[in-house]
Amino acid sequence: MALVSLSVAVSGDVQASCETLTESVHAEVTLGGVRYAATAGGLLIDDPSVGTPQVKSACDGLAGTYLQAIARDPRGALTLAIRGQGVWSFDPMDGGHERLLDDPRLQWPTALVWQGSHLWIGTVQDGLWRVDLSGRRPALSQPIWRFRKHRVTGLAIAPDGRLLVGRDLGGLWGVDDAGRSKRLLTGSVQGVEVLASQVVVDRGATRCQLAGRRRCLRIREATPVAARTGQLPSAHITSLVAHPDPSGTPRLWVGTFDQGVAFRGPDGQWHRVKARGEAPRLVNTLASDGQRLWVASATGAYVLEGGRWRRFGEQSGLPSDHVNALHLAGDEVWFATSQGVARFNGSHLRAWGVDEGLPYRIIYSIAVHGDRVLAGTAFGLGVFEGERWGHRRMGRSGLSDDWVNAVAFRADGVPLLGTYDAGVDQMRAEAITPVPGLDKVWVNPSGLVPVPALGGVFVATLGDGLWFWPDAGEARRLRPKEGLPSQDVTSVLLFEGSLFVGTRNGLARWTLGEDSVHLTW
Repeated sequence: MALVSLSVAVSGDVQASCETLTESVHAEVTLGGVRYAATAGGLLIDDPSVGTPQVKSACDGLAGTYLQAIARDPRGALTLAIRGQGVWSFDPMDGGHERLLDDPRLQWPTALVWQGSHLWIGTVQDGLWRVDLSGRRPALSQPIWRFRKHRVTGLAIAPDGRLLVGRDLGGLWGVDDAGRSKRLLTGSVQGVEVLASQVVVDRGATRCQLAGRRRCLRIREATPVAARTGQLPSAHITSLVAHPDPSGTPRLWVGTFDQGVAFRGPDGQWHRVKARGEAPRLVNTLASDGQRLWVASATGAYVLEGGRWRRFGEQSGLPSDHVNALHLAGDEVWFATSQGVARFNGSHLRAWGVDEGLPYRIIYSIAVHGDRVLAGTAFGLGVFEGERWGHRRMGRSGLSDDWVNAVAFRADGVPLLGTYDAGVDQMRAEAITPVPGLDKVWVNPSGLVPVPALGGVFVATLGDGLWFWPDAGEARRLRPKEGLPSQDVTSVLLFEGSLFVGTRNGLARWTLGEDSVHLTW
């Protein structure tokens, strides 16, 4: 509540809701008859006395959404390993949580296990750590030399009291009370747990029961339960667009990193479109002209029209099958590919590459305003005027960085350039200058989204949340204490009185209210 203030002549509250996916369970514990599961979509709390399981994520104020591991501490609280956010203590009684230990070496935890008053923590690259909580202050150490670096993929306490350590492709190890380590299993180990006094090892594709002499007996799994229908096809949202459903009613459509496109129906559920032809799966961006849905994907450009998918690729005249972005400009479609730019006028394709004046072959984003076209590349900005390409690079032009991830035009026609790690620039009278307040952000591909109805431009960043730059005002980060499942924002869409925000770990909806016009803080 009261996540973002909205005002022009009025003000109000923004209601936030988020959708994540909790099917991928990494670990779970039961406390007082309640099941707590660490999932990619948040903390799943399944209390039989309540009925429907609840999910807590960053949208609800949790430090993060992607939970790598969970354990029960000696006091009866829960310990959470949150990807990119370290290790936290969670009180199941009131939902409060606090960081257990603030140390950058623990920022990317992978596994947890308690052994008395000691908490063992596995990390992505910094090996295995032990936190001793028996004293007045937590003491952090790495007592086992063998595990002082590289990835730890699983931790558990064996029935005989030994510490079990999974080491990715380095096998499974046992550690005794004296700190001596011994390899118990070779090959891939992606997780380990103890069930009914038996050590069960996750091999990645299969699971097995540890049997001694470096043997592991494969466990025959039951048929997996099908994913719940009607949910988001993937939590990794890459693009959002408003487009008619098969009945002709405008709907919210999502493009996903690896599960294609879907639209939300009148029942609030997500639906796959039923159409003939090959459908895209690896979606980069979506665009709609109200009749046709265009998709830029890693396997070509696709258009959905009349219940049929049509694909454009190298054989159609595109410079590359890998299409990073596209832009609709009247009757023309512009494509940003990994081998240059192309323009389709409804009957013919024309392509340009480095030999025609583009600064680099890989084009990340493209924008059109009148007769001017901008192309963001990994080595400068391409500018198309008078049917010719020119370019701008760091140095005398003023460009903050050569890696231009996003390009767009403000409502007044001012060109905007979003760089990978040097913020946002604007181009006025050929002079390129940084936008105050946006000079430090890392901009995601196609992460500049002008919204004239709200009087400004949204900036979707890589790990720094969502920003808004009003046409008349200073750029500020939108800092809802709760409201985003991830701070890695990929897309923004204003649709039917709500602001939808796509992230790499779910979708957020901010309801703005009927009288709200501009975003302020």
